[in-house]
Amino acid sequence: MKGSPDARLLFPAFGIWVGCASAQLFYGIPATFLLIVTFVMSLIFFIRKKSYFLQLFSLAIFLGGVITGIHEEALHRDLFASFEDSSIGVVGVVTSDPQLSKSKIRGDFRSPQSATFYLRTKEVNSRSVRVPILVSTINNVANLIPGTRISFYGKVSDYRLNNASAFIFVKSELKILNKPNSISQLTFHMRSALRDSLQGLPAAAKGLIPGIVIGDRTFQSIELTTNMRSTGLTHLTAVSGANLAIVAALVLALCRRFGVSGKTLWLIVALALAFFILLVRPSPSVLRAAVMTTVALAARASGNQSAALPSLGVAIGLLLIFNPFLATDPGFALSVLATTGLLLLAPKIENHLMKHFSKRLEFLAQMLAIPISATIYSLPIVVAISGQLSLVSVFANLIVAPVIAPITIVGFFMSLISIPLPQISHLLGILISPFAMWIAGVANFCADLPFSTLRWSKGWLGVFSLAILAVILGILLLILRKFSYLKIPIILILILFMIFSTTRFGWPPKNWLIATCDVGQGDGVVLSLGSNSAIVIDVGPDPNMIDECLHDLKITNIELLILTHFHADHVEGLPGLLKGRKVKKVWLTTEPTPADEFIRVKEWLGDVPNTQIYRGALFKSRSISLEVIWPDMKPILESPANNASIAIVGLIHDHSFFSAGDLELAGQDMVLQRLTGGVEIFKVTHHGSKLQNQKLIETLSPKICLISVGADNPYGHPAPVTLDLLGNNCGAVARTDRSGTLTVVDNPLRVVSTRKSIWR
Repeated sequence: MKGSPDARLLFPAFGIWVGCASAQLFYGIPATFLLIVTFVMSLIFFIRKKSYFLQLFSLAIFLGGVITGIHEEALHRDLFASFEDSSIGVVGVVTSDPQLSKSKIRGDFRSPQSATFYLRTKEVNSRSVRVPILVSTINNVANLIPGTRISFYGKVSDYRLNNASAFIFVKSELKILNKPNSISQLTFHMRSALRDSLQGLPAAAKGLIPGIVIGDRTFQSIELTTNMRSTGLTHLTAVSGANLAIVAALVLALCRRFGVSGKTLWLIVALALAFFILLVRPSPSVLRAAVMTTVALAARASGNQSAALPSLGVAIGLLLIFNPFLATDPGFALSVLATTGLLLLAPKIENHLMKHFSKRLEFLAQMLAIPISATIYSLPIVVAISGQLSLVSVFANLIVAPVIAPITIVGFFMSLISIPLPQISHLLGILISPFAMWIAGVANFCADLPFSTLRWSKGWLGVFSLAILAVILGILLLILRKFSYLKIPIILILILFMIFSTTRFGWPPKNWLIATCDVGQGDGVVLSLGSNSAIVIDVGPDPNMIDECLHDLKITNIELLILTHFHADHVEGLPGLLKGRKVKKVWLTTEPTPADEFIRVKEWLGDVPNTQIYRGALFKSRSISLEVIWPDMKPILESPANNASIAIVGLIHDHSFFSAGDLELAGQDMVLQRLTGGVEIFKVTHHGSKLQNQKLIETLSPKICLISVGADNPYGHPAPVTLDLLGNNCGAVARTDRSGTLTVVDNPLRVVSTRKSIWR
């Protein structure tokens, strides 16, 4: 390496970054005030001939703010603000591939699957307007190619997005006015042909290969996606600098093999990268990765380490000038930090490993250095975003690293030949399928390891605590330089400290009886049977949330699962409950509506014994006795699904309990006739909606009322009138939206949550 790192150009780059971010975070008068202050400071530093770096830094902040303001003004947000919640006609050109989203839970029902894409407008209500917008549609967009000119009518939902002037829901058919150019059509068909050539391969291979090669995760399962996220492998299926570096390295090797050198060599590399960018789509993230990769490759190719950081500074500055909204994009921060790791830390790790490797294993040192350095440098942002600290991330990345290059290279070649030679492309897919299966196996294995992922505070608190831990580790290692034999024990002690300090000790609380899981806008109630067993009433709308709650409660066996009714916010979490847990039997309500949810539940349950139950059904164990007092044989025609909710009264460790799903007034009237007295614990009906029978609550007169409700839900739950009613008739009222998962604890009877104890 020649020279030492030169960080001078990072100061103005960082200043532009701060200015762009400040202008977005402190929009309006505060941002203007900040810009004035920084400009005045730069003048003062210049006049007084203070530090050159301070002058440049303050001026760069001012420049970043001004640039952001210019971009904000160019977005014409005022135009779309005037059309909010109204229908407008739009003509524009598609600029990104449609991204299919999972169908979302909208209260009781599952919304249709939608697709979103970016569009550069040409006309808005026949007025010439050229701005980027984000479009959402439930129309079929399978053949919608970037570069296609379309028209439609839509509703303006939001006009305060980053990097787009508005968010518009399509309310009509998408009319194609002009097809895209031939290159766009070619790359589209190449992507489709690649996916087609993988048909018949194992599910993991079919999902991972397109993701690794071109960033297409269409066929990747939810479970695999979750496991890759928890093991730090998600970046493999997002086109990044690594993909571009591998393609560049392949082209370089081929060119040198055939004697190509000089300017011709780099021209061919540039053309290959340009085509690859078109194939994976020139999204902002891909272009960002291309710039960062170019910086890293140029620095390593020149062998001049002193030029690396100035090049990085220039790249950061230029990217922010062209797109200042990157300043608040976590992906941009990840790219910058990962590139910094490759430039600064990777060479040191590589040199250190080379001391212990033979000449034949030089490639292994390089292969190990890249993921280690990128993971270490990007760790703070990952923790800030996810609130998780993966202890297996480096290990998982190391053992999958050898197969990434073969998949990328062979997959890229498959893309080139999938149209003219689909059979050969399929054979190549079979060839690299074991590599993809290896990645999936590593992700699944590491995700199931105990303490594979630690919970960590999100945001700045998490970053700050992680920084403190890193500083402590660094100081200890410096102190112990002369006592090298103590380094490994000290590191192990610190790792154990991290595990134990971030593990939620005391949870679940001792002698807990009932838990109301924080599952968002839905229900998920757990009745403890002891010995890691429980009865579960409903599973919420999100598999991950109910799985996390049951994991925290240490529940592995479900003696009885009760699904009160088939609305999505009560049953869609079922795959999460079934993950790694044994379910003995299931009680289902008598009303099989909505039909699509009923069918999905039946498919998920498979061979698990399940039966529809009526009033009079009983469950008894040593610690719990339950009786079903509704539904009856005769259905209620008004809101049939809600009013068929299974209503239960029972004793839990000698404490009385009542739960009735989403029963509305008609159903509550019927239940009231069958109650014989009050209860101590009441799971409030229908998320605390206004549809509450006052006489029923007065009859129950509970000591504790539990409301399962999502924060900032659009239904106004819990209703103020209901809170007033509960306040007059209930000893303590607890809500999941404010306190997280709620547990009722015995001796004395009280509520303890994941956030605080609740007394009233």
